[in-house]
Amino acid sequence: ALTLAGKVVFTEAITKTFFVEANYSIASSDSRTERITLGNVNGKYEDYVDSLSTDYEFDVLTNRGGLSFRLNKKKYNLSVGSDISNSNFKQKDLLQDTTLTYDYVNLFPRANFQYIMGPQRRLSFNYNGNTRQPTIDQLQPLRDNSDPLNVYRGNPNLKQEFRNQFRLSFSDYKVLTSRNIYASFNLNVIDNAIGTAEQFDYALGKRIYAPVNVDGNYNFNAYMGYGWKIKKLDLNVNFNLDASTGKNNTIVNNEKNVNTNSRFGGGVNLYYFKQKKVNLGLWSSVSRNISESSIRKDVATKYWAANINPNATVYLPKKFELGTDGSIDLRERTDLFTRNLNVIKWNAWAAKKFFKEESLMLRFEVRDILDQNIGFQRNISSTNITERTYDTLRRFWLLSLTYNFNKNGKAPANPWD
Repeated sequence: ALTLAGKVVFTEAITKTFFVEANYSIASSDSRTERITLGNVNGKYEDYVDSLSTDYEFDVLTNRGGLSFRLNKKKYNLSVGSDISNSNFKQKDLLQDTTLTYDYVNLFPRANFQYIMGPQRRLSFNYNGNTRQPTIDQLQPLRDNSDPLNVYRGNPNLKQEFRNQFRLSFSDYKVLTSRNIYASFNLNVIDNAIGTAEQFDYALGKRIYAPVNVDGNYNFNAYMGYGWKIKKLDLNVNFNLDASTGKNNTIVNNEKNVNTNSRFGGGVNLYYFKQKKVNLGLWSSVSRNISESSIRKDVATKYWAANINPNATVYLPKKFELGTDGSIDLRERTDLFTRNLNVIKWNAWAAKKFFKEESLMLRFEVRDILDQNIGFQRNISSTNITERTYDTLRRFWLLSLTYNFNKNGKAPANPWD
């Protein structure tokens, strides 16, 4: 694949607070995929199989230009604008000697607004619209039977998808008390999303799947937090809540299926810091995870998960340091997944720094002292609910020598202040 692109931007100040920006860009992308399949004849692979072979080119030329306006005031900033583009697509099937050419004209609207409510208080809104083109692997009409029970077919009739992205955020910080409030809300709505259509032959245990365009996909997430400093204890405290949900549409045996995935959680973080004396932290979270499918409403995956991450560093005389950190991962068993996958990962280290600026550090550490680390993943789709564990690098020790080229290699100030 070969991609070339260039962009020119011009900005003009109409007044001290009002600006106009114009831009133009051009991009060219050329890709090609070739696969030759030969059949076995008399013990020799010489018979060309055209139904399983492909030689396919996909070229895209995009011209894009836009205009935006920006207003900067003492209490607020506002910018609105849009780009318009023309994309020329050319699909060539070199084996069949056929060419499909088509054009898309797209708008890329955008808007940003920020309201300055105080020295450290902000409310902002952002919107962006953009497209995503199908890849050559999704477009090529090749039938891939490298896995006879899972046969993939390309779809040359795929259309590009359009994404609408909305974001609303708020932040407020009080310097004297280290009190902070923050919240963000994000919504992504996708038109003509590139999804998957699946056909199952249950007698043979065979699946044929291909990319298709679907509507109705979206995802939403929200995050909120509140933190402050307890001055008598010199302790920073933070509480947070988060939630996310989304729908992903697929086609299963010609029937529309809606997969809904949701997560609700929260956490508490504690942080204590004394310059060159001690550094203590505790991060914790708990979440409820729910996955449902419209064609199998009787089967829903619901489970709790929790995570606790403590850490501590002690700064000793003569530039010695001792530290430890860990992670406690707790996962609820389900009716389908009955194994105990709770894991405690514990690490510890000792270090010695050298020179006036502490720029050289010799460090010895042991990772996964309890030898419990495992890889873990749960996937829920319209046709499969899977739990996978896999080997990872477990208990080991490491000796390192690090030189910091920064002029000041000393420990940083409290990041919460």
